[in-house]
Amino acid sequence: MNVNTLNLLNLQIEKKTLDIPSLEDLSAALLPKLCENYDEVCVEVVDCPDLTQSPFNLAAKGLSGNETILDIGGPAFLLPLVKKDKIYDLRPLPKLVNDKECFVIGAGAGPWPYAETNCEIVWNSIVTEEKILKASSRLVKLSNGVPQVEIIPDKIPYCCLMANVFSSRGEPGKVIKVYCKNRIGKSEFIATLREALANKFPDKIIGMGGVFVVLQGKVKQHIMQDFSKEPLISDEDLNNWLRFFDMSGPLTAVGTFVSKDPGLDLRMQHFHSFGEVEGGHYHHDVTPNEIEYLAYFSCGKILYRVDRPEVATKFGAD
Repeated sequence: MNVNTLNLLNLQIEKKTLDIPSLEDLSAALLPKLCENYDEVCVEVVDCPDLTQSPFNLAAKGLSGNETILDIGGPAFLLPLVKKDKIYDLRPLPKLVNDKECFVIGAGAGPWPYAETNCEIVWNSIVTEEKILKASSRLVKLSNGVPQVEIIPDKIPYCCLMANVFSSRGEPGKVIKVYCKNRIGKSEFIATLREALANKFPDKIIGMGGVFVVLQGKVKQHIMQDFSKEPLISDEDLNNWLRFFDMSGPLTAVGTFVSKDPGLDLRMQHFHSFGEVEGGHYHHDVTPNEIEYLAYFSCGKILYRVDRPEVATKFGAD
């Protein structure tokens, strides 16, 4: 299928320098809030482990080097009816961030022209201006109502509608390690981290990206079915259209979160996960007495808001 993709460099681009507290200060900010919500917690600054190894299975070893957060498009392009022309080629990304190649991880809407249906994407690839070097990204779609995960070939360098990705050189370096087990509070994992930073640093805009693994327990996730032919004009419409599943670990999730929106209509958090047979858009755990997370995060230095929709959507960003 001949696909007309959008070059990121030809779209509206808004650039924001992010605040970067020390990793030690960030860890100290995260710990109390996590202890409110989980029975067992460990937060520390460590050397990043080799993320190409199990249980992470990423395309590069680390999260360091030219750390950048990108918020591309948004749910507004899905609602009330899909804008099918929003197909984003990520190969220009290295030029945008002034690098030769980028290790890209994150969440977005998948390459529907390739999948021949609407789907989710789990970005996990090395991207250059010419091609994708490692075909490690996944798409997650519904096949006869059943979740299906498959690796996206390197000839497909695009996603659609929206993406929230963390870009780096994939180098080893210092990161924040977060381990927690057995949820005792009401806040889910990523929201806990985001709210902790927002409360501790109310005047700063902090963006983080990385990976977490659901080691055990179940989480609620959704997969978009094929595009709705009827307008989606409310949260109720959207939730009736999405397909929700309780999925069991181990699952590897990648994405970004920001502590504060500086008026750019940002998606505050967005993570997609993949496993051997399941995957999707992460929401929260459904087995608080069994859930166990292991995560590694790094701070973004620059945030790029690309192709911001003209009209902000008040729903659909959970």
